[in-house]
Amino acid sequence: MPIKPNSPETLGYAAAESMIGNLLVVTSSKGMVGSFSNQPFDVLLLQARRRFTGHHFKENFHKAKAALTAVLATLEDPTHPFTFPLDMRTTPFRKKVWQTILTIPVGEFSTYSDIAKQAGSPRAMRAVGSACTHCDFDGIVPCHRVLHANENFTTNKDSSALRRHAFIQRERAYTK
Repeated sequence: MPIKPNSPETLGYAAAESMIGNLLVVTSSKGMVGSFSNQPFDVLLLQARRRFTGHHFKENFHKAKAALTAVLATLEDPTHPFTFPLDMRTTPFRKKVWQTILTIPVGEFSTYSDIAKQAGSPRAMRAVGSACTHCDFDGIVPCHRVLHANENFTTNKDSSALRRHAFIQRERAYTK
């Protein structure tokens, strides 16, 4: 969902290769507004420009390199606390969902139903799923820790389930 700005601003960006593929981080003067991964760099920048329509983009501007370094450190070691400020530009509900997901401990998981309850909308499981699918903070907001109540990795072989499983297994290895 593109964000239409009240007034255009310059957003900084920085990119690098990471354990989750190519990674592009976008920042404002207030903090990180997004991280995008798993595509060629030019596609990631296009995704960011579409997501934050109407803004100007400048490489290595507004602390973009610092944000990228923080994201890479957290990806390399999931127990490493991510302390770079987030500038969440989304709906109030999605913001609640993402903030709730950030509280899930490393190596643990929750369900869409539990997250919906914690976000104050107990019947909004599908909306939680949508918030995870369209999360602006790949690698930082750990949406891979949110599963269907009956999810079974041995029978669910789609790529997103396998990616979530790999992330969870990796995190559990760090917490043992």
